[in-house]
Amino acid sequence: MSRAGPYTPWLFTTMPEPLVSLTQSKPIIICPLETFKSIYLFRNLRFGPIDRDGSEKRHICCVCEDSPPALIRPKTPILFDVLGQIAVEDCFLTARGCPRPANEEPVASCWLQQRPNIVSDLKWRGIIPVIEAIVEEYAVGSEVDTSRLLTVGPDGKLRLQVIWHGEVGEFGLQLPIFDELGTEQVPESISQVPFGVPVHAVFSIEFVHDRRAGTRTVFASLFAMLKA
Repeated sequence: MSRAGPYTPWLFTTMPEPLVSLTQSKPIIICPLETFKSIYLFRNLRFGPIDRDGSEKRHICCVCEDSPPALIRPKTPILFDVLGQIAVEDCFLTARGCPRPANEEPVASCWLQQRPNIVSDLKWRGIIPVIEAIVEEYAVGSEVDTSRLLTVGPDGKLRLQVIWHGEVGEFGLQLPIFDELGTEQVPESISQVPFGVPVHAVFSIEFVHDRRAGTRTVFASLFAMLKA
């Protein structure tokens, strides 16, 4: 009778996939959102876990080299970049953020819109096909709620929401907002928000699967915002 060797398949122990962290991962890829579908990176789009506690499973867009199913390769997270401007409506991008109880994590958010020129209009037309392609890769036929990510503004044009989540006990002064020189510049009130000027929003695209509710949602998690 033959003896099982060290690589006998049934002797492998299934290990959980390691969590992906934007603060610890090296390298991190930054890509313009509107061109992502048309470049080689899209072929290697994967979704890495960033949290598996409780009833929710959270995944972030990553890229990874092709590998055999039994081999888990490390995933490289992707940050997407959009050039636009902050919409005046429903803006909570201040140190106060969105109204929330003191014992919950602070949240700040805003909607982005295209700049009032033809080049920005052309670039923003590419956003919806990219989002649709990413969602389709993740969902595999299931329904994903995109209402926290995309909407149509009063002008009939696309808007994209970015959301910043802090830690419990953290203050909105940690908002990653910078001027054109890279100096941190967190608006203390709505009057200090840089409306009407071009900004780069850098964010990750994350999916949340609430297994208890049976829902899937997608949103853009703000990494940094800089005046252009």
